[in-house]
Amino acid sequence: MQINIKEQQELRGRSRLRSILLITGIVLSSFFVSLLAGRFRSQRGLVALTMLLCLTAYAGFLSGANELIPLWCVLLGLGQGACLSLALMFFILRTSDARSAAELSGMAQSVGYFLAALGPILFGGLHDLTHGWTIPLVVLIIVTLILLSMWE
Repeated sequence: MQINIKEQQELRGRSRLRSILLITGIVLSSFFVSLLAGRFRSQRGLVALTMLLCLTAYAGFLSGANELIPLWCVLLGLGQGACLSLALMFFILRTSDARSAAELSGMAQSVGYFLAALGPILFGGLHDLTHGWTIPLVVLIIVTLILLSMWE
């Protein structure tokens, strides 16, 4: 299968747009979730909204609705940005002083970043084994649902 230059340029343009939408969502949600998280006694609603955004995006990508891919990118960017922001805010919100926050943060981020580094390798390997993104996306949905079910 050969793609001519015009088709390649069109594909690159779409890819750039999707990347821009994803990054914009991440930046915006990181900023606003950080502001909101400290104002609430409980962040459960923000966590639920974050998971809902990610689940909707994963399901959207699985749906095959190619014309809505920019929407799924925005929703995933918003969800992922909020996830990171909440994770970092919990160190501050769950400790009483700077020293405790630093200790908890150092331990949790060491483990967290190690696990996060494995994600692309494992999902890339799963993609190579299955020759598609359906199974990796289904795994993401299952993991997100398991995390949501562990809600106290």
